Amino acid sequence: MKEITNLLFLSFAFFAYQDCAAQDQQIVNTDSFHLKGNIIGRDSGYIILWYPGISGKWIRDTAYLNNGSFEFKGTIYEPSFAHLIGLPKDGNYADIYLEKGDQTVTLKENNFRSVKMSGSETQKQNDSLYKEIQTIETEYNGLNGEYQKLNLAFNNPNNSSFPIAAKGKLDEIKSSNQTFFSNFIYLVKVRFIEQHPDCYVSPT
Repeated sequence: MKEITNLLFLSFAFFAYQDCAAQDQQIVNTDSFHLKGNIIGRDSGYIILWYPGISGKWIRDTAYLNNGSFEFKGTIYEPSFAHLIGLPKDGNYADIYLEKGDQTVTLKENNFRSVKMSGSETQKQNDSLYKEIQTIETEYNGLNGEYQKLNLAFNNPNNSSFPIAAKGKLDEIKSSNQTFFSNFIYLVKVRFIEQHPDCYVSPT
């Protein structure tokens, strides 16, 4: 009976050691980051960084501005999707991709979406993707603006020179443009995934 007890004790001790070793390995495998930043248009106050911590839970960290500058330090497992949140006003929110090592961000008060970030390759890939998408959307918006002008001209009661048949053709062109540009953007995202199979950016 004593031998069985000793065997059970040794087994428990072995598995406890394995568990501790695994936890130690997890700690070793984590990566630290150092994020420095500056907010143009605001000198004081605070900024919040939300990011997934090594435990899997989201961490809410707060930094106070010093002449517009701030910094955060922490640890992450891998390149991680994070959020920067300023004072509760429209425009003071931005999504970024954190990586290990040193990174910098430049923000504009009430226009965090114009964030400029360096030191994160994942953020660079994300910016490249959405810059291409923005170019497509700008072109579509330009064509849509031309449609709105023609539509106003058609609905102007003082304009009798606009053929009624042209109205249907105009709507048809608008619908075709919407479908074309939507498919174009979809293909751009698919191509990005194919070219960056290991990237942490998730096109939506």
